[in-house]
Amino acid sequence: MQKKGMTRREKIRINVIADFLVILSILYIDILPVKILLLSLALYKHYYFIRKIKTIAPSH
Repeated sequence: MQKKGMTRREKIRINVIADFLVILSILYIDILPVKILLLSLALYKHYYFIRKIKTIAPSH
């Protein structure tokens, strides 16, 4: 079955995992432009998940 969006739970789970990995990367890397790029990508990811991916009701 093909879904046309993601449930809120799926969005939150994916964002938490991705944010954890981005934070680890930011802490590990000492190059400021790379830190800024990682932070920018993380913020864009949140925008994309909130505005571009439709939130659907969970199927039971």
